Amino acid sequence: MRVIIAEKPSYAKTIVNALEHIGEHFTRRDGYFESINYYVTWQFGHLFRLYTIEEYINSEDKRWKENILPYIPKQFKFRLKDDNGAKKQYQVIRKLINDKKVTEIVESGDADSEGNLLVTLVVSDVFRRDNLNKKRTRLWSSDQSETTIIESLNNLKDVNFYRNYSNEAYTRTCMDFLLGINLTRKFSLMNNRLTGARDIFSIGRCNTSIVDIIYERDMEIKNFIPVQYWQLESEEETKGEIVKLIDKDKFELVKEVKAKELAEHLNSCKAIVENVEEKLITKTAPKLFSLPSVQGILSDRYKISLGDSLKAIQSLYEAGYVTYPRTNSEYLSEDEVGKVRGIINKLNREGYNLKLKESKAIFNNAMVESHSALIITSKLPPKGSLNKTEEIVYNTIKNRFISKFLDEETKISQTIITITVGNRQYQLKGEVIKEKGFYNFEPLPKSKETVTLPNLNKGDEVNINFKPIKKETKPPAKLTLKALGKILENPFRKEYKNDEEAFKDVLEGIEIGTPATRTGIIENTKKYGYIIESKGTLSITDKGIYLIETLRRLNIDISKNRTVEFSKILKKVFRNELAPLAAVDIIKSELNEMFDSIQETKIEGFASDNKEKEVLGICPRCKKHNIVEGPKNFYCEGYKANPKCEFALWKENPFFKSKGKKLSKAIAKRLIKEGKAHVRGLRKKDNSGVYDADIILDDTGKYVNFKLSFENN
Repeated sequence: MRVIIAEKPSYAKTIVNALEHIGEHFTRRDGYFESINYYVTWQFGHLFRLYTIEEYINSEDKRWKENILPYIPKQFKFRLKDDNGAKKQYQVIRKLINDKKVTEIVESGDADSEGNLLVTLVVSDVFRRDNLNKKRTRLWSSDQSETTIIESLNNLKDVNFYRNYSNEAYTRTCMDFLLGINLTRKFSLMNNRLTGARDIFSIGRCNTSIVDIIYERDMEIKNFIPVQYWQLESEEETKGEIVKLIDKDKFELVKEVKAKELAEHLNSCKAIVENVEEKLITKTAPKLFSLPSVQGILSDRYKISLGDSLKAIQSLYEAGYVTYPRTNSEYLSEDEVGKVRGIINKLNREGYNLKLKESKAIFNNAMVESHSALIITSKLPPKGSLNKTEEIVYNTIKNRFISKFLDEETKISQTIITITVGNRQYQLKGEVIKEKGFYNFEPLPKSKETVTLPNLNKGDEVNINFKPIKKETKPPAKLTLKALGKILENPFRKEYKNDEEAFKDVLEGIEIGTPATRTGIIENTKKYGYIIESKGTLSITDKGIYLIETLRRLNIDISKNRTVEFSKILKKVFRNELAPLAAVDIIKSELNEMFDSIQETKIEGFASDNKEKEVLGICPRCKKHNIVEGPKNFYCEGYKANPKCEFALWKENPFFKSKGKKLSKAIAKRLIKEGKAHVRGLRKKDNSGVYDADIILDDTGKYVNFKLSFENN
């Protein structure tokens, strides 16, 4: 008889349903299901946790003590959680494992390192306590559909086959204790001793490097000095259409004369269409999804947060509608051809026109580490069974699968018009979709919707009038969730020649966090008050600035460079190139060096602003919540409500900025309470003087706009 231990109750029920399809009949018991051949029980995720520092030193006093830091355990210990539900379920599992009828224990955590470790810890603890020696196997399932579960049950492997997954998860847990617990306590205690506050400064291997990345970008923007320059442009009509030409050369602001001389020279030449090249291109569908790539699209396209998208994907996975989600690969393994054929056949019966393509661009073992790309399964959700977010997420994954296997070509007509002016050439490029193909299932890139070219033929003369146009360099853009995700995947923004080269870096550990952990880490950095998210962009807070600048003063390096080195250590453990204890010893040594540096440095101290915020008025949009002042805006406190209100007035508003004004608290108060504010000294467009006017608040419900009124002047 077998006992199957699932990571969660929902997965246990899915396993039971799968076994019932092949003839097993189960009875529900207290904490497990029972049939003639199987017990199926479950955990609630982690039943065990690491000891706290106080438990290691047998202290009843739970207050943090600075004099024992850094605390490095001689041996890392795990214990059952102080939770009645966890304790009860542990005893259920223990009883079933000890049942004399049971000859095999099937460990069935999620198909990842953490899922492997959390079940192994429980089974190993029972074996140690009760001196057992029974067969232990691992159910490793790429998705939670009933078909795949049965296939996996027929291909069980010994638990030792997956030991490297547990080793990696164990090492990560110890590493995060050593760095995270010790540095968090030390930094927080040092700070609070100076300020009298009770702030917690969470410091961790990944979350601190994320704060550091956002700090770096915001400092680049803050310290950016725009540089003005001249660039030649011609925008004249030929054959009734505007032809715009932009010269590639840029001139410093003091070299306006040279720019004008070049413009005069070009204008003295004839502009002739030298060539009109048209070619038909067959476009390849985009790659299948990894977790970061699908979350990036969901954030950009639908403004779904990382937390909400992961929750929806996890729900779809647990229902058996999509494969294991926490993957960094955009390829399928070569042994999945049969599974994909089944999905294609099912979709074709639904009216789609798909074809199996056994190409290395899709099925490639060299591009899969542990988990294949995120795709749909052959289990299709019944109509109306998904909530709105789940439906968007599912259709995004489904449409990408359809695009990749569509038996229709996507053809684009590309036109390049080359215009010669003197010894210079200018190119106009345009594309027209001839056969939509996968664009029936994927949104059109904006460029392909808007690019149109003038009707010019070879030999035509084009009217030109080049003029120097004053321009200025732009600061770096604020980081979005999608852009941050790409940096975490490729921290050094290396330009890869091909996917193989990029994936090699992933295998080496050149990344920050993993697809399984990044969403939670980013959410935690927001929760701890280091960063804020507004309208899809991320910004550093005063607390985040203090954290990074103080860590640098203390010579504590948890930048992306250092975090990548930690990731490489974990990958070496995974590949059995480094023993877990040896990896932990490396971190112990690093931690001691950090603390040696801390002892010799003074810090300034930072206290969070917990003062009651001044209320400027009731929100004019939701009419429920107060408007209060933040560092960069005046915002509605309903941004955390359900439904949330995103009304905000930004201090550095472009409308006010263009008129030489900043949106002050006094102006904001009047706009909020009266819908308008009389403002004096607004700058004219040509800088020739100033004027007074009423500024009217125009809130569309989504965007805040402003209008000028001169009625009361």
